[in-house]
Amino acid sequence: MIGNKTKGRTVIGVGTDTSIIKARTLMIENKIRHLPVVDKRGRLVGIVSDRDLRMALPAEIYRHPEVEEEDPNSTGTKVSAVMTTNPYRISAAYTLQDTLLLFKRTRVGAFPVVDENDQVIGIISDRDLLHGFIDLLGVGRPGCFLGLIIPASPRAVSRIVSAVAEENIAISSLLVIKGWEEGNDALFLYLLTQNISNVKHLATEMGYRPIEPIQLFFYQHASGDTK
Repeated sequence: MIGNKTKGRTVIGVGTDTSIIKARTLMIENKIRHLPVVDKRGRLVGIVSDRDLRMALPAEIYRHPEVEEEDPNSTGTKVSAVMTTNPYRISAAYTLQDTLLLFKRTRVGAFPVVDENDQVIGIISDRDLLHGFIDLLGVGRPGCFLGLIIPASPRAVSRIVSAVAEENIAISSLLVIKGWEEGNDALFLYLLTQNISNVKHLATEMGYRPIEPIQLFFYQHASGDTK
């Protein structure tokens, strides 16, 4: 195992000669799904995923790698035989937008993060981004989503925000989807309250049309936004 400490956190990685049984054990012990593979100088040469190991190992050993590890004569297949070589990677200078778009374009599960010498300093997975957005949107706190179709104008957003403030309700997050339909945008608010009936009624009186937040995903699918 190779462990590089970055800001107090240890990045778990392996060398090319690590057995896939050992790699699977590391994944289980550290509750991770991807391992960067580095050369003797610590430079990134590949990545091995939980899926790679599931395809390479017999089902029983995949579930219980410790059984095989107890046999000192069993070295097994090396990580180099199953890893993805020259994997996609990002630098610490990447923005959140860059990373999201790369995830969408490549459809991989994780990116190693490297420094200017191509040495691994971290790894970010799609699950990391999911947890990050949960924190960013504040949906881990009790509350409700409010979705509205509004005119494509900044003034429309400020009007509903003011209405919510008048009801003494805190807004945890706000998302505007431009061009939801001709001349209109979609506004999604996460409100820290369990009762949004008054706000929804006020929004309707203001001429805004309620929409269920789940329709955001239907909209993306209908727009062909699944590639």
